[in-house]
Formats: sequence, structure tokens, C-alpha cells
Amino acid sequence: MRFFHNFFWLAEQAVGFLFYIWPVTFALLLFIAITGIITFFGQKKEFRFKSLLGLLALIFPVLILVWGTTFERQTGTIFISILGGLLYFGQIPVGALLVYLASGYRWFVFAQIVFGAWVSLNAMFLAAMSITGDWI
Repeated sequence: MRFFHNFFWLAEQAVGFLFYIWPVTFALLLFIAITGIITFFGQKKEFRFKSLLGLLALIFPVLILVWGTTFERQTGTIFISILGGLLYFGQIPVGALLVYLASGYRWFVFAQIVFGAWVSLNAMFLAAMSITGDWI
């Protein structure tokens, strides 16, 4: 039960951090809105599942927060750092694959992937503080 409490607390902090640095978050959400408007209204494409492939990238912030909760206050092993790096940088090839698979919706999916990377960066920052126990 403590795991879920800590996970949701860390997720709450990550969402709050997105609002704290609101200009970047707003710009990325505006990028998603503009590419969505151009894709669906400008090019008259119909809505398909492949247009939402970029949302699959939002699994990485959740995994990063699980990583930060699981290894809370555990420092000194290289495995923890490698796992965190794989989670954070692993989203790049996955995002590239999702953009490749979303033919016709690539800019819209790319905008979703970039927003997911921003959320992952915030989650990684907070998860690293949770693991080291050094809170800024």
C-alpha cells in the first residue's frame, strides 16, 4: 500500500511541475493543437487509431515514476542508473518507430511524442530526486 501512496504522491509532484514550468508545457500543447487542426481540418483526414499512436509514448513517464518509487532512497548501484537511462532514452527509438508507423499523421504524432518526452523529463527529474533522497 505504501508503494501506491508514494507513486501517486510522486505523480502529483510531476504534474505540478508541469504547471510550474507552464510556458514550455503550453507551447507543446499548442504545438499538438496546431498540428491536429492542420491534420484533421486543413488536410481533411479522417480520424483513425494511428493518429493516437503518439499517446503510447506516455507510458514512459509512468514507468519512470514506477522506477523512482521502487528504488526510493537506494543509491550506490550502477543498475539503478542504467535502468533509468534506458527508460528515459528508450523512448527515442520507440517514438521514431511510432512516427514512422503513423503515415499521414506524422506531424501530429510527432507533437504527441515531443510532449511525452517533456513529461518524461519532468518525471525523470523527480524520480532521480526520489532515488537519491536529495530534494530541491
